[in-house]
Amino acid sequence: MIGLLLIGLWLLAGIPGSQAQSGSQPLVFAFYYTWYDENTWRPDRVPDMPLEPYVSRDPQVMARHIQQARSA
Repeated sequence: MIGLLLIGLWLLAGIPGSQAQSGSQPLVFAFYYTWYDENTWRPDRVPDMPLEPYVSRDPQVMARHIQQARSA
């Protein structure tokens, strides 16, 4: 739940209030699953391994994922 709140706030942080209210910039929301950890990234558990395995509770990882989402 905290991950969802943080990603929503960070995505909205770049939108000035006037733009968000006028509707000229679409609001983007994402659900961030924070359950990936050291035990997730094994071939017998995940069929498609990420290029860089991560622990989603790490604030730096979350910030990187948010930046990647904003850039997409």
